[in-house]
Amino acid sequence: MSDLVAFLRDRLDEDEATAKAATPGPWVVGRTVDEDGEHYGSHVASVGAEKRMLLTMTTGYIRSRHVPTAEHIVHYDPVRVLREVEAKQAILTEIESELADDPTVVMPQDRLRILAAVYRDHPDYDPKWE
Repeated sequence: MSDLVAFLRDRLDEDEATAKAATPGPWVVGRTVDEDGEHYGSHVASVGAEKRMLLTMTTGYIRSRHVPTAEHIVHYDPVRVLREVEAKQAILTEIESELADDPTVVMPQDRLRILAAVYRDHPDYDPKWE
């Protein structure tokens, strides 16, 4: 199971690095008006005293398709991803502790497999973990 734990730790490190590299937000869906008039696009906009990541679509904009996509992106903003990484790291630490006490216990191993399933499309994922 140590290879599965290492795989999960590596993926969480990647998720954390990606989230930290992104504009922190807060992110919103919509449009803004700048000095040149109305502006559509993904950018950071000053709204009052705060900056917000504004997610809209430009080319071939179809509200029924693009707004839900932008809402999905906003929902998984970097701050939320970092909280999720922290929670999953805590779960991994607990599972490692349980397995250290008794490596034959099945339930912690099942939880590792469930966590790893999120990363099924990663080239280092081992189908034997399913």
